[in-house]
Amino acid sequence: MSYGVERKRFFCREWVFMKLSHLVDQKKAGGAIIVGGPGSGKTAICAEIIFPTAGHTGRPQRSLNRRLLAHHSCQAHDRSSTSIQQFISSLVKQLTCLENQPFNSLADKIGSDPEIQSAISPDALALDPDEGFRRAILIPLAQIQPPPNQSFFILVDSIDETVFASTKPPGPISHGGSKTIGDLLANNHHLFPSWLLLFITARRQNKHIAKAFS
Repeated sequence: MSYGVERKRFFCREWVFMKLSHLVDQKKAGGAIIVGGPGSGKTAICAEIIFPTAGHTGRPQRSLNRRLLAHHSCQAHDRSSTSIQQFISSLVKQLTCLENQPFNSLADKIGSDPEIQSAISPDALALDPDEGFRRAILIPLAQIQPPPNQSFFILVDSIDETVFASTKPPGPISHGGSKTIGDLLANNHHLFPSWLLLFITARRQNKHIAKAFS
């Protein structure tokens, strides 16, 4: 999804960014689930974090944007956006493009490690996406020394759309590992380094999403 196309001026939900900024500043927060009905503005909130409004009204969004490491949007009508393999590949690409310290070392770390490259090959991701996610994303982030003295986060919009693209809701690891992006994040969230938060959005009626991350 192209967040930056035909965007309208953002109004009325500035309090959301203040809340999220407060969570980012609390290192023990772990993350947040933004819930709401269809058309309630969840995707607009994500778009504002990724592409903040200029001027005075965009200050909270720009503050959050500086803490954003990677993002992804899930859409039920776009199979590639709900593909667990594409999700991992997208996050790896974004992380290896980071130029600010201490993340500018990730490109060399991920790109030069043969075990990581093997774990994120198309065949390997199809067989064991959890291993690829851990080796290429979670372990390199956890190994950053010294660790960041601020919290950062990954943002995933409409995570419940991956449920509609699958036959089961996110939950405990099933035989064969994670089957959806929701599975992958729920099953591996406990391995996130303490400074890395996860922000996700979902429709209010999909209560199993909150249970999966509790």
